[in-house]
Amino acid sequence: MEPGKAILGSQDGESLVDADSVILCVSYRAEKSLYEACKNKLPEVRLIGDANNVSNIMYAIWDAYEVASTL
Repeated sequence: MEPGKAILGSQDGESLVDADSVILCVSYRAEKSLYEACKNKLPEVRLIGDANNVSNIMYAIWDAYEVASTL
């Protein structure tokens, strides 16, 4: 990986795109495998929202607000 880039994967393959932040949204149950794989490889990885604790949208928004307010 390169600083300021993200790898975007699709059926056509992978490509590098410019990115300041990456947000992943998946399913309705806590899924921490991507976080676990990235937390020691990237400088600022946060586990928020349903990945941390499945709840309602207000919980996810509050979690995101807490992270954003510390950046």
